[in-house]
This record gives sequence, C-alpha cells and structure tokens, in this order.
Amino acid sequence: MNLFVLGLKALWRQRTLLLFTSAGLAAVLGPLLLLYGFKFGVIAALLAALRDDPTNREIILRGNYVLQQSDIETYRRWPEVAFVLPATRTIAARIELVGPGPQPAVAGSGVLPSGPGDPLLPAGTDLQSGQIALSGALAERLKAKVGDRVTGRNRRATDRGPQEIVFDFTVVHVVDRRFATGDRAYVSVDILFRLEAFLDGYEVPDHDIPGKKLAGRADTPENIRMYARSIEDVPALDRRLAAMGYNVYSKADDVAGILGLNRSLAAVFALIAGIGSVGYGVSLAASLLGNIAQQRKLLSLIRLMGAGRRELLLFPLAQGLAIAGAGFVLSTVLFVAVAWVANTRFAAFLPANTEVCRLGIEHFAAALAGTLLIVGAVIAWVGRTLLSVSPAEVLHAE
Repeated sequence: MNLFVLGLKALWRQRTLLLFTSAGLAAVLGPLLLLYGFKFGVIAALLAALRDDPTNREIILRGNYVLQQSDIETYRRWPEVAFVLPATRTIAARIELVGPGPQPAVAGSGVLPSGPGDPLLPAGTDLQSGQIALSGALAERLKAKVGDRVTGRNRRATDRGPQEIVFDFTVVHVVDRRFATGDRAYVSVDILFRLEAFLDGYEVPDHDIPGKKLAGRADTPENIRMYARSIEDVPALDRRLAAMGYNVYSKADDVAGILGLNRSLAAVFALIAGIGSVGYGVSLAASLLGNIAQQRKLLSLIRLMGAGRRELLLFPLAQGLAIAGAGFVLSTVLFVAVAWVANTRFAAFLPANTEVCRLGIEHFAAALAGTLLIVGAVIAWVGRTLLSVSPAEVLHAE
C-alpha cells in the first residue's frame, strides 16, 4: 500500500489528533493573518489617501530666490522629481479675473505656472497661451465652467499714466477642491512671466504695451513649482532642498510618519510571526513524534516487507500536510469571518472602497507557503527518528 495514503488513513483513525493539531495551527496562523490584515488594510488606506492627493507630493519654496534656468534643468533631472517649472516671485503672481456672462463676477487670484505632466490637470493637458485652469473655489466665484471664456487683467502706474494688460482665456479644466484650495489660476509659463515683466515696467510686445526694453531684463526665475515622483520621495527631496539653503514646506513629516509606522508594524509582525512559527513547529513535531511512536510496530513491519527508509517519510509527510491543510482552511475561515465583521463595523468611518482589514491572494499564498515550510522542516527533523530505527530492534522490543 502507498505509505502516503496509509499515513492519511492512520491520521483519520485518530481524528482527535487531526482536530486539535489543526486547531492549534489555526490558533497561531489565524491571529497572524488578522494582524497582518489589519496592518495591511489600515496602512494601505492611509498610503492610498496620500497617493490619491497630488498636493501631498508638492514641494513649496517659501520666499523668493535668485535662480537660473540651468537650476531648473538640474532639478528636473533629479530622480525624486516628477514635475518642476520656473515661477515668478510671489508678489507678481496675482491677476484679476473677470468671469463670463452679461454681469460678470470679478475675483483676484494667485497665478501658478503649468505645463505638460502637471499633477493637478488631466493627463496629456498642456495649457497654451489662451487657456487657463481654475481651482474649484475660483470657478465657483467667477461662475465659470469648462469652455467658458474669462478675462485676466492687471494694472501698473507709469509716467504716462496707468496701463493695463489684458489676457483672454478659455477655461479648459476646473481643479478639484481637494487638490487646490483658495483662488488659484493655472496658466502657461510664458503668460506668468509676461505678467511679471509688465509689473516690472517692461514692454510687452504681444500686447502692444510700451516700456523698458526686454533686452535689458534678466530672465531669472525667483521660485519654482515642484512635485515629487512619489510620496516616498517627498522626505528625501525635502531634505535635499533644505540642505541647499531653501526654506522648504512639504508634507514630508506626515509621509515619513506613515512610512515609519508601516516599518514598525512590519517589524512587530515579523517578531510575532517568528515566535508563533517556532511554537507551532514544536507542537507539530511533538504531535507527529507521538503518533509515530504509536505506529512503530506498523512501520517496522512495513520496513521488513521491503519498504525503504526514505519511503517511510511519506507517512509523517502525509499527516503533516493534512494537518497543515486543515489548519490553513480553518485560519482562512476565521480571517474571513472576523474581517467581514470589522469591515462592516467600520465602513462608515472609512473612505469609499476602503477596507480596514484585508489581504490579497499573494498574502494567502505566502501564508500557505510559510505553513508548508514549517511542516517540511518538522518532517525533516521527525524523519531522523524514522531513519534511525532498526526494524529488528523494534520487533524484538515488541
């Protein structure tokens, strides 16, 4: 008879051993699955919330600096940077916008540069000179929507009297309120620098506005608009810019806190999983050794009937795999039941489509692989007992 099948039949005759040993595995593996499920669910929800909000990747330089175009190109080549554009000094980045309609609303707004890859705009959007994107709050104040035309203007005082620069824009996007607070307008870089030159008293040929010759104006950005490639890159990018002397504001502390919590929970889980695995391995080894001791006469007779020493390993292997399989199924059932209760209980406090306790197929596969690894190690150790037993001595003892 096949020793693997014989091992399963022997275990079935001792169903109490199967039940309690499987329950012992479930008592170790089930809580581990739940612990990791809560860790994975909560941290994944926090990280997803951070990743879904592009403002968490924004790097802001407070104040104004003397920058060169070569500096912008250098920053653009940094691996941590996903998006960077030159910007004007803060005081020049203001414009008055006039909304559409016969009785248009008027609102002052900050102006920010935009370009290809802007995290706040739809993929593939590249604002042209006659296009503008508005923050949700600003669009509401202007009563403007996508497709409407709005007018931007600013004024300066000169020796010849007041002068005004006017821009005609088409609204191409309204940025979600979650990602753009307050009144903000996004325009192409050339519009922003044209506005700054106007406020500095220079001529603006595109608008037929006279002034100081542009040839005598230094083209030096005084700030930047920058976004990190991922939230994991925010702390490193913050430190890198701070070390260069910039006064940096970012969500680096928030991001670092969640990433640190993730690492800490992973370390705690690894420690608990290690202790639980050792405890279960010892328990399984004791159970299998006890069962083999009860079956020594049977196994000795099988040896005398021609079975090889290594073939005897199929006997404890079958029992170990049966116990591991039953224990894994019980653990999975326990996890699914508790996770369902937890996710149902806390659903009202979580964002949509978020679960506080969840695992993927890969996690269950890893848990099963770990369980089989423990069983394999136990069988290898228990097998030494089988390989060292002399059939003649056992029969003589009987």
